[in-house]
Amino acid sequence: MFDSSCLDLTFSIDSDEVIGNSDENFLRCLIMNASFSTLQTVVGDLMGSTAINRLKKQLSELEMTVLPLQNLWANEVYHSDPLIQSRLIIQGLVNS
Repeated sequence: MFDSSCLDLTFSIDSDEVIGNSDENFLRCLIMNASFSTLQTVVGDLMGSTAINRLKKQLSELEMTVLPLQNLWANEVYHSDPLIQSRLIIQGLVNS
């Protein structure tokens, strides 16, 4: 059995021209969180223009802005086992 909590983590990012310092720190944070947290799967759909307009209105009332990103409705969120997910993906590839 492999216990990742016993490992020292080392990051090496060569990002002189690709990403900025704050993006590099964000990337490090994502990697750390992924290493020490449970994997979750989110199943969702793209929001339609009507829903996005309602979201913008509600957020503007809270003095918040909608970022220029695609917005999703999360239909399901559940904990996943990476080993099981990997096996399902490989099995799907073998069967196709």
